[in-house]
Amino acid sequence: MGENGQVTSNWAITRCRDRLTRLAGTRLDSASFRQETVRELKQVIGFDGWCWSSTDPLTGVPTTGLAVNPAMKGAQRQLFELEYGAGDVNDYRGLARTKGLGRLFAATGGNPGQCRRWSELLGPSGVGDELRATFAERGKCWGHLVLYRGSDSRPFTGADAAVLGPLLRDWAARHRHEVQAALASSPPASSPEAEAGQAVVLLDASHKPVAHSELAARLLATLPHRPERGDPPLVVTALAAWLTACGQRAASPPVPVFDTTGRWQIVQAHRLDGAVAPDTIAITLAVATPAQLAPLAMAAAGLTPREQEITALVLAGLPTTEIAAAAHIAPCTVQDHLRGVFRKLAVADRHQLTARLLHRPIG
Repeated sequence: MGENGQVTSNWAITRCRDRLTRLAGTRLDSASFRQETVRELKQVIGFDGWCWSSTDPLTGVPTTGLAVNPAMKGAQRQLFELEYGAGDVNDYRGLARTKGLGRLFAATGGNPGQCRRWSELLGPSGVGDELRATFAERGKCWGHLVLYRGSDSRPFTGADAAVLGPLLRDWAARHRHEVQAALASSPPASSPEAEAGQAVVLLDASHKPVAHSELAARLLATLPHRPERGDPPLVVTALAAWLTACGQRAASPPVPVFDTTGRWQIVQAHRLDGAVAPDTIAITLAVATPAQLAPLAMAAAGLTPREQEITALVLAGLPTTEIAAAAHIAPCTVQDHLRGVFRKLAVADRHQLTARLLHRPIG
């Protein structure tokens, strides 16, 4: 089906998929790739709004995004809190583990009020149906696309979702390759900001910045994607919402983010006790070291979970026999896995592997 419910021919859908597959392999910058892809999609799937996010594959937390969705303006924090709360219909974590696609009306049997996201936010904002797609490889989610239709439009159909299905693998690979390119282009962590260590920003109960150090202001200003003027960057809002929704004292997971200066930062959210206003959250920011980026580099290189496990043991300095014992496999199997690791990371031996991941810029 096309926009306004027009029937789209199989030929048009096939032609659209072919164009989108080619787009995924181009050297367009991230924003241009997403905009061009959405423009092509809209010719065969009608929708009134959309949001395309990149996520940290290690935590699933969104780091950057691009959206055209007036109905959801100013609702980013609430949307994240609903997403990270008790399991909702078609939540990203569940979709990434299964088929990768979810239609809200179909999942609720035509009663979207069963979904908290719809009853508390989407429905009152004028959204009728929602089609979600997650881009996952080997259990790691690299991004997701959400299409919205207004309440006066028909729900998404199985045919609409089927247009996206064959493209999810290409889009996951595209996101992963973008991360690889960013890791390869990042400079050594040798700036004054890196040497200064962590910086701190305080957020009030509404997740707005209320206090920060001078270093924090500089680092915060270079984080990508601010949904609205004056709002904190997307990853800050996401991590604060994660901490609020989880209702636990532990800090959020640390998230690596590629900033607008071409370097990587590590961003994390923390609860505070003591002489602060209730529900104040501290956001720490620091320029990432190669060692902190090593897990992301392994995922971006396409290492399997077993290869990542063995690589981590190599980085810890363990010899083959101890790695074999820790992983409950034979020493010869360790060597087989390491050959795959060396090939994927373009290194010749353990020394080069360690140097690449721990002592040099990732690239």
